[in-house]
Amino acid sequence: RTVEKWFAKFRRGEFNLEDEPRSGRPSDIDDDVLRTLVLNNPRISTEEVATALNVD
Repeated sequence: RTVEKWFAKFRRGEFNLEDEPRSGRPSDIDDDVLRTLVLNNPRISTEEVATALNVD
């Protein structure tokens, strides 16, 4: 279902990948730090990412 939503957005020419505002707790993760981790080690595991970002 999520994939269908993304395909529909792309077909309409919407290429913005930023999260839209929503209710709930905001993310504590710095996107730039996450991006750097993955770019420096594309094979990094989710456990390693969680440890590096100090996420439980």
